[in-house]
Amino acid sequence: MKRIRRIITLGPKSLNKSFLILIRNKVDLLRLNMSHLNIKELKKNILFIKKHCSIPICIDTEGAQIRTKIVREKILKKVKKLKYLFQKKIYHYIQIMYKSS
Repeated sequence: MKRIRRIITLGPKSLNKSFLILIRNKVDLLRLNMSHLNIKELKKNILFIKKHCSIPICIDTEGAQIRTKIVREKILKKVKKLKYLFQKKIYHYIQIMYKSS
């Protein structure tokens, strides 16, 4: 098995024929960052890379963003619930104060 020493991330600017020819013998692995691609473009880009060089391709998905989004949504739900409860208590307190005066 070949040892991987040099990895290059391809983005919108570097995903072109001239760059792939330039790095052909200098890189061990190409990384496609899915933050810059959508799933529809992925197949097209992989075919383009394979057409112009034989460097192995690694696809880096957006796992961390997905996980943080789920956590953020849970926190927002809790904050909204606390805000609602707090407003309800204030409203109740104002009603009591109003009735007692």
